[in-house]
Amino acid sequence: MVREQWGRCALCESGGPASLRIVAENAFPRSALLEEALACFDLDVVDATEVRVTNNAVFRLRTPRGSYALRIHRPGYRLPQHIRSELSYVEALANRSDVVVPSPVRTQSGDLVAVVQADGEMHCVSVVTWLAGEVRRPGRGAGRATLFRIGQALGRIHQFSETFDPPDGFDLPTWDVATMMDTEGRSLIEATLYRRLVDPLVERARERFAQLPATPVTYGVLHNDFVLLNCLHSGRQTSVIDFDDSGWGFYLQDLGGLLGNLKDYRNYRVLRRWFVDGYESVRPFPSADERDLELMIALRHCTTVLWLFERQAAGAMATDLFERNLAYRVEEIESSLAELTQ
Repeated sequence: MVREQWGRCALCESGGPASLRIVAENAFPRSALLEEALACFDLDVVDATEVRVTNNAVFRLRTPRGSYALRIHRPGYRLPQHIRSELSYVEALANRSDVVVPSPVRTQSGDLVAVVQADGEMHCVSVVTWLAGEVRRPGRGAGRATLFRIGQALGRIHQFSETFDPPDGFDLPTWDVATMMDTEGRSLIEATLYRRLVDPLVERARERFAQLPATPVTYGVLHNDFVLLNCLHSGRQTSVIDFDDSGWGFYLQDLGGLLGNLKDYRNYRVLRRWFVDGYESVRPFPSADERDLELMIALRHCTTVLWLFERQAAGAMATDLFERNLAYRVEEIESSLAELTQ
């Protein structure tokens, strides 16, 4: 099965100023955009390498003081105030919790986001410290100890969110069913067989969320993309990256991605137990109801189906990658529906 990973870019040399080596795709003239963006930050960058493009283009910046990650945010995906709020939350998490996360780097004017123009389009750019580490998966380094630490990390994020006091102007999306499965997104699959899979799960999720009490113990700022790919491991340390999709919601919702990853493996129940043990070493697990967990896994797959169609419609995803990932998501949604209707 295709798991929760999106292809990294093939890297090729691109022109740039002699003092700054830029390794990037040729999708658009990133050299000019990078020069504009880097001028906003007090960083002595000698090397910039594009490492990934999904919703954002991510560059690794090498400097005499260490490495940083620069994100060129996809226009229209997040409002500038959303990105600032995401980074202010991560900054607080880095400074006031035991979770290892990147530390945001402010611009020379003290802002968390630089807004630059290239090719007549405005781009939001942000920089955070680079965290070294590897992605581990079951059978490839993710055993009991690693999954315990991953569970601990998510538990600590939710524990921090319980008492997080948003600063003035804090503004993140609310990830309720209406937002996750918006009418525009669902219209992309209106004429396809996938709509028959999505609609029943949307209704089940809406009914379940309506039953949950929204208290600080159950509801707060989510990572909202907590998957194996976003957990990095170095020795016995686990760090968490990519808060790009963070927003308000039930902590239960943060389980769908990670548990969906683990469900790809035959010993899913054992792997899940190790993850749950780590989480429960910090705070009570959001739900012990098997149907809740299955619903969150299915909901994650549903939102990804909409994302796949949206990226394909924008011409931003290769057909073979789209078809492979869509086939996998549909198979998983069908499996979840079968379990939920038993």
